[in-house]
Amino acid sequence: MKKKICCYVLFIVLVILLSLSFGCSTSYDLTNNQWYLRNDGQTIEDVEGVRGEDIGFVETLFIEEANSVIGIMDEGVNFDNQSIKTSQYVNEAEIPNNGIDDDLNGYIDDVNGWDFYNNDNTQFDYFFSKDHGTVITNILVGSNSNGYEPLVLGAKVLSLKVFESEMYNIDALIAAINYAESMETSVMIISFELLSYNEELYQVMKKSDILFVCSSGNNNSAEVSYPARFKLENLIVVGGIANTGYPYSKTNYGDFVDVYAPAKDIYSMKANGEYDYFSGTSFAVPQVAALAYYFIELYNLDCIEAKRKVLSTSRTSEKIIYTNQYVIILDYGKKE
Repeated sequence: MKKKICCYVLFIVLVILLSLSFGCSTSYDLTNNQWYLRNDGQTIEDVEGVRGEDIGFVETLFIEEANSVIGIMDEGVNFDNQSIKTSQYVNEAEIPNNGIDDDLNGYIDDVNGWDFYNNDNTQFDYFFSKDHGTVITNILVGSNSNGYEPLVLGAKVLSLKVFESEMYNIDALIAAINYAESMETSVMIISFELLSYNEELYQVMKKSDILFVCSSGNNNSAEVSYPARFKLENLIVVGGIANTGYPYSKTNYGDFVDVYAPAKDIYSMKANGEYDYFSGTSFAVPQVAALAYYFIELYNLDCIEAKRKVLSTSRTSEKIIYTNQYVIILDYGKKE
């Protein structure tokens, strides 16, 4: 009898361990880690939050039938992860893997975006691509059975690989923007810093109908790099706050920053499917981009009108002041 009981106990323990190993447990709710949506004062990475210092999130924004695309210029996105797979943009004018440029746009087999750095259709490279683009995309549209909440559903995300191992070239950035326009991109996520001004890139962005949403940078400085330094009507520059409502310690700041959003300890998924906390103004950008995209789709706004709508519905910070003026914080609660 004792032997049977011991075997039974060992069996139960084994089942529990296997469930944890394969992520089968449904008792762990990831939404508590997403403080940027709802800050109830929970402790994140040993820092106690302040209730209400979040984006005023009520529920996931839903696009019933999208008329445009959200682009992300980065190091590629691993859409093999189930949490974001259904949000990948598909170029239906292109027949996969037939070696023919079916839509005659100059890109062969560009079914799911393009690698502008290497000039091929592999927008995510398992050897060279890093987590950055996947983390951002998951914040934007990711969802799973453990309750991780996306900012928006119904959006299609177009991955435009323009970096590899932190290397880039201007021609790739310009080509990516031109390509994105041809694919009806309305909002572009830009979470990188260029060290010097480039007139051609400036002009391409200025003349575009796309709304560019750009990170302010992570140097704790008022000296900002490009493209955040471009003063364009169709550009939103995003700074970062922490779960206390005070600035994220590394955020760049100054009058070039249009709006602030949570950037410290943002919970999301890596390219390998594992979840972790990430910090940087890059991770504040999808929060702004999702709301801008929602306004464009819901109200048929152009890029400048969408920018105004995002800024006008933001709330005034009670804790952050620059140049004798309180900054504004992204607020989903005032979206209607």
